[in-house]
Amino acid sequence: MKLFPLITISLVFFMNIKSSNSQNISIDSLIFEDIFIIDNQFKPKKNQTVVAEISGIEYTGEDNFYYLLPQSDTKPIYYKVDLQKINNKIQINFVTTKKIKAKYFDGESIRINPLNSQIYLTEELDTASLVYSLINNKPKIINELKSHPVNSGYEGMSFSNQGKYLWLSQERANNFEIGNITTHFFCYETQTNKLLHTFNYSLDKISEDTKCDNGISEILFISDNELIVVERAYIQEIGKTSVRVYLSKLNFENNNIDKIKLLTDFRTLSKIDNIEGVCMSADKKSLIFVSDNNLNVTQQTQIIFMKIIKK
Repeated sequence: MKLFPLITISLVFFMNIKSSNSQNISIDSLIFEDIFIIDNQFKPKKNQTVVAEISGIEYTGEDNFYYLLPQSDTKPIYYKVDLQKINNKIQINFVTTKKIKAKYFDGESIRINPLNSQIYLTEELDTASLVYSLINNKPKIINELKSHPVNSGYEGMSFSNQGKYLWLSQERANNFEIGNITTHFFCYETQTNKLLHTFNYSLDKISEDTKCDNGISEILFISDNELIVVERAYIQEIGKTSVRVYLSKLNFENNNIDKIKLLTDFRTLSKIDNIEGVCMSADKKSLIFVSDNNLNVTQQTQIIFMKIIKK
């Protein structure tokens, strides 16, 4: 008898997913368009810190403006930038630098809630992860994942069903260091913050990845039941980063998120760095990826446009 409420919640959730009237984008493949590298010494203004450790990107819904979220640490900020392709070349202009009213912030993902246009942020600490909504640029905790191993917290975030559901992805499984490749997605009702469903997701096993570093760096729903999943691993043995982008789909029959198709393997390009963020372009014709240079002089802050080929 105690199972009935859970079954009812899951059934209603499933029916809502299936009956939504949102506009869906069906992706068959991605084609490389252009890459822009932000110099490691670049500052938007002379008195500001260098642009580095970009972990998230989100379209603002206005013209060609986007938000970029750096990890920031002791100087929490995010940027509003004018980002577009002109004559097939990426151009970026840093418009404003917005301060987050916190002493410390280790940002991972940035999204805009379609229900109320509020900015949401995720923060992954060593043993806990948090989700915030920004109210006048002051973070308000709305969700917390406690007592997880290092690099096994909230890394990816996305909304679905016009903002009705908030999705959070766990970067790696709790015992990934012993080879467990099954991690989890958590679906919350946005208005009540009630956990509605947990899905399993199987990460790729990469032969060279002896440190079991592969994990989910970002997610992006492109319809009510289809999403982009970015798997990223640093292969220490060969000094390269593996980034694979999958089109995936919710599977309610076995509580899995199934991989439908590998959209791109970034290792086929010459030098791709630590991809941590993705969003849809303003015209919905491209996916835009950003990389985190980890404040390392040998790494790059990259912005990459990938053209969407529809089914």
